[in-house]
Amino acid sequence: MAFPTFPTSHAGTEIQAEVSSGGLTRKFRLNETNYGDGYQQVTSRGINVEEDEWRLKFVLPHGAAGAVTDFLDARKGAEPFYWTPPRKTSGLFRVMEYRRSELQGDSESITCVFKRWYGSDS
Repeated sequence: MAFPTFPTSHAGTEIQAEVSSGGLTRKFRLNETNYGDGYQQVTSRGINVEEDEWRLKFVLPHGAAGAVTDFLDARKGAEPFYWTPPRKTSGLFRVMEYRRSELQGDSESITCVFKRWYGSDS
């Protein structure tokens, strides 16, 4: 199954996130075993041990904000999509929730977390 790509524009408006609102958080999946004498054994769990999350904020005109939330709603938190983080290569991500707020004028704010997804796209 081929996955869709997160929209980069809508009706001439560029859709770009403000990464300064949180940026990248990387955690590592580990197996940890603690022994009674204080000894601890730690190993990486699996081949994709990085858990990347991007905390993003989009400030967009009403129409472009609607295009973003329509795209996220269509995925329903379960279907991954392609997105290219700043200065990184494209990867698969999921969004499990978002917050959409009205701002002054025609602008809206969308905040969400893009969580890296590992799996096959074929």
